[in-house]
Amino acid sequence: MKKATVILMMLFTAISPLFRGLFFSLEASAFLAVLALLSFIYFMTKLTRKEDIFYNKWLLIFGGLLILAYGLAFINSVNPRYNFEVLVHVTGYLIFAIVLYDYYQDKKREFSVALMAPMVISAFVNASTGLMAITGAFKFLNDTLNNGRIGGTFQYANIAAVYYMMAVIFSLTLMYLTDKPIYRVLLSGINTVILLAMLLTRSRGGYIVGFSAVLLFFMIQAKGYRLKTFGLFLCSSVPAFLLMKEVSNQTASQDAKTMACLLIISFMAVVFLAAVYECMIFCITRVKKKLRPPVILSRIIQFTAICLVIASVFLLWDRIIVLIPGNITNRFAKLDMSEPSVYRRIEYYKDALKLISKNWLLGVGGGGWEVLNYGVQETYYVSRTVHNHYLEVFVDAGILGFIAFTSAIILAVFYFIREIYKAENLQKRIILAGLFSGFLALAAHATFDFDLSFVSMTLLLWVMIVLAAPGTNNRIKLKSRWAAPLLSVTAAVLILVNTIISLAAFNAKKGLNLTLKYEPYKALTCYEEAVRLDPYNYKYSYEISKLCRLFGEASKIKENKEAWYEAALSMAERSISQNPYLPESNRLLTDLYNDMDMPLKALESAEKLVSYQPYYDLNYEILARSYLKAAKYYSDNNDYETANELLKKCIDLEPPVKAKLKDYKEEASLLLTTNLNNRNNRS
Repeated sequence: MKKATVILMMLFTAISPLFRGLFFSLEASAFLAVLALLSFIYFMTKLTRKEDIFYNKWLLIFGGLLILAYGLAFINSVNPRYNFEVLVHVTGYLIFAIVLYDYYQDKKREFSVALMAPMVISAFVNASTGLMAITGAFKFLNDTLNNGRIGGTFQYANIAAVYYMMAVIFSLTLMYLTDKPIYRVLLSGINTVILLAMLLTRSRGGYIVGFSAVLLFFMIQAKGYRLKTFGLFLCSSVPAFLLMKEVSNQTASQDAKTMACLLIISFMAVVFLAAVYECMIFCITRVKKKLRPPVILSRIIQFTAICLVIASVFLLWDRIIVLIPGNITNRFAKLDMSEPSVYRRIEYYKDALKLISKNWLLGVGGGGWEVLNYGVQETYYVSRTVHNHYLEVFVDAGILGFIAFTSAIILAVFYFIREIYKAENLQKRIILAGLFSGFLALAAHATFDFDLSFVSMTLLLWVMIVLAAPGTNNRIKLKSRWAAPLLSVTAAVLILVNTIISLAAFNAKKGLNLTLKYEPYKALTCYEEAVRLDPYNYKYSYEISKLCRLFGEASKIKENKEAWYEAALSMAERSISQNPYLPESNRLLTDLYNDMDMPLKALESAEKLVSYQPYYDLNYEILARSYLKAAKYYSDNNDYETANELLKKCIDLEPPVKAKLKDYKEEASLLLTTNLNNRNNRS
C-alpha cells in the first residue's frame, strides 16, 4: 500500500504541469487535495502497523518555520483569505515531503526514475501541444501559443522553457541509467521535440539558465560518460536547432498537415541518427577493449573531438546565425536596461523592497504584493507577482519566512554537492548530477520570474529537495504513537479545505464561462454557490456585485432596479471588507454610489481609490466626476461654500499621470462661476 501510494504521488507530481501548471486555484487545490488523500492513506498505514516516521531534522525545522511565518503573517495580513490558502499550500508541501522522505530514504534510484520518466513523457506532451498550436494543427489552451511564443500547458513561455530544459536534463540522466540502446534512441527523439519547443519559447532567461544547467550536468558527470551522452544530446539538439526557423515561420493559416508531417519525419530522422551514433559507440567500445589504447591517447582523442566541435562552430558561425529566427535574435539584441521586461522587473524589485522595509518583521501575508504594489509603484503596471519568489516570500511572510525558505534552498544545494562528492556508486552520482542541475535551473530562474507561483513547479522543487537530503545524516525519528495520528489529522484537514476551495473555484469558473456566453442569471447562481462554499474570497463577492449592477442597469422597473443596486452595493462592500486595498473593488463601489445618487459616499470611495492606486489615469477621471457630483449635491442644498471647495479641488487636480480631465475641469469652472453668481445674487 505504501509503495503504491508513493508511486501515485510521484506520478501526479510529474503530470501536474499538464493542468495549466496548477497556477489557478481550481487545479492547484484539486491536486493538493489528492496528494493530501494519498498522504492520509500513507500515515494511516504507518499508524496501523505502528511504524515510526523518519524525516530530515533541518528540513523539518525550516518547513515548520515557514508554516509558522505564514501563520504569524495573519497579524498584518491585508488579504487574510489568500494568506490562508498559501498557508494550506505550504503545509501540504511539508506533509508531501515527509511522506517522500520517510519512504525513500536510500532508494534514490527508484524514486528518481519514478519522477524523471513520467516527467519526460509529460514534457513531451506539453511541448507537443505548443508545436501543434504553432503549426496550426490544433490549440489545446488559449495561451498555449502567445504572440508566437510557445507556452505549452503552462500558458507562459518563460516557465515552459525552464521546465523543458529540466526534462531534457532528466532525459539525459535516464540515458545514463539504462543499458538498452533502444531506450536511449527513443529518448533522443523525445528530446528533439522538447528542445524544439524550448527554443520556440523565445525565453532569454530560459535559454541562459537552461543551457547553463545542461553544461553543469556534463561538467559534474562521472568520467567516461560525458562524451557519450553529449553526443546523444547533439543528436537531439542539432536537428531541433535546424528546424526552429522553419517551424517558427509557420502560422495557423498555413498548411498544418505539411508542417506536422515535417515534425514526424524529423523525429524519425533523429531516431535514426541516434541509432547510428549508438552503433558507432558500440563499435568504438569493442575496438577499444581489444586494442586497449593508453589512457593518454583516449584523452587526446576526446580533447581533439571537443576542439573540432568548437572550431566548427566558430568557422561556420555566419552560416549558423542565419538559421536562428529573427524574432529570437531581435529579443537578445534588445536585451539591455531600457528593454521593457528588464526595467519593469527592476521596478518590481524596488517596489518589493519598499514593502519589505515597512513590514520586514511579519510581512503582509500571502497575496499582499498583488494589492499593495499599487500604492508604492511610481509608474503604472499590473503584476500579480514580484517575479522573484525569494522577495515575494519576504514580502508575504517577513524575515522569518525568507530565512526559512532560502535556508531550505541553500541546504539542498549543500546536500547535493556533498552527496555528489561522496558518491561511490556510479548510478548515484549520475542521478544526483541530473537532479542537482535541474534543481539549480529552477531555483535560479525563480530569482527573476514567478516559477514557484505554479504549484506544479513547487512540488517538483520539494521532490528534488527531499531527494537531495541524505537518508542517514540528520535523520530524526517521529514516534508512531503521536506523529502518525497528528499527520493523519493534518492531511484530513487539508483534504477538506482543498476540496472546498477547488469546488468553489469550479463554480466560479463555470460562472465566468456562462457570463461570456451571455447567460448572466445562470452565472449569478454559480457565483452564489462559490460564495457559499468559500465565503471569504473577495473575488466571488466582486463578481456577484458586477452582475447585480448589470441587472440593475438593465431593469426598467424602479423597484427591481433599486433592489439589484442594493444587492450590488452589499456585495461590493463585502468584497472591500475582505480586501480593502483592491482597486477594482473600490472602483466598482464608487460607481455604484454614483449610480445610486450617493455622491458623498462616492467621493469618499474615490479618494480612497486614488490613495490605493495613485498611478492609474482612470482613477482620476472617477475622482473628478465624483467631485462634480458631490459639488452639485451641495449646491442643490444651498451649501455653496462646500460645493465651491470641491469644484476648486477638481479644477486644481494635477495627477502624476496623464488623465483626460479637461471636460471635467471645464464643467467645474462653469459650475463654480454659476455658484458664485448665485451666492452674490442671494447676498
